[in-house]
Amino acid sequence: MTIPLSRLISQTATKPLLAAILLSVAGAQGQSPGPDLQPHWKEASKLLIREANNGFTDAAKRDSQNRESRFGKAITLLELQPKTRSNVELAADLLDELAAEVPADKITIPARYYRARIEQVHRFEPDPAKAQEMFTALYRDHPEHPLAQAGLVKAATIDIYTSERDPQALALELAEYRTLAATLTFPPAKRDLYLGLAAAEARYFGESERSLNDLLAADRIGIVQSQARASTWVRIAEVARKTGRTDIARRYYEMFLEKFPRDKRHYMVLGNWRAECGMRSRCWWMNTSEPIRTSKSSRWPSRSAFGRTGW
Repeated sequence: MTIPLSRLISQTATKPLLAAILLSVAGAQGQSPGPDLQPHWKEASKLLIREANNGFTDAAKRDSQNRESRFGKAITLLELQPKTRSNVELAADLLDELAAEVPADKITIPARYYRARIEQVHRFEPDPAKAQEMFTALYRDHPEHPLAQAGLVKAATIDIYTSERDPQALALELAEYRTLAATLTFPPAKRDLYLGLAAAEARYFGESERSLNDLLAADRIGIVQSQARASTWVRIAEVARKTGRTDIARRYYEMFLEKFPRDKRHYMVLGNWRAECGMRSRCWWMNTSEPIRTSKSSRWPSRSAFGRTGW
């Protein structure tokens, strides 16, 4: 059964290696029959990297034409400990071979993606410019592929944070990336590009309506990992408060307080939420003599306390 790439990434958002391995399994489905590699993928998914690498290496020796076994070997070489230059170089060579053998199949595209990742993060002396070039080329050749769109986000990040340009040129470039983000079809890539644009906007120009809109766009797409979602909600609320969008600020404060009552930012958020209510006098529970009911897990008013005037 084929597993959707978007589901694989969303389920493994906090485990980059596992996401990479699962992506490769999904990408390899539908290929010509070869050795049974599922046990080795399962080992890799359990972070039994050396065992998985041994299995892929043996399978590649038995059938040197099987592309999936060589791809699995390359991916696991990058994660073997201790990390060595020779393993990184061997993985790069394997991925180059795979990409050169077939112009485009379900192994070639992941191979090109992870080849660019080697230049970005795996080499002892990373080469961001080369990684950006490789990610951009992959997107140019396969703009609809999920990994190509994920690579585009990485290329954009490298471009924004490593290139020197005047503020006006940077503002225009961020606007161009926003236009590009709207065209992406792979939700995780689209979300991450919006989050990156919001961060860049805040860093170079300060919080603004533009960064708020980027954050809201990312949240509408969906943030699976709970801590990342909590942080995004807090940030949306704070940016909305600073830019005068108190309606959005209150809504996201309340969402955060209900969903994450034990988060360490709880009392900070609660204080800001109360300040917004006090300034605007629109919060039902501050304008009633009825006793406030609180949830067992927190000291802020429970959802039921808002009655019909709630969220």
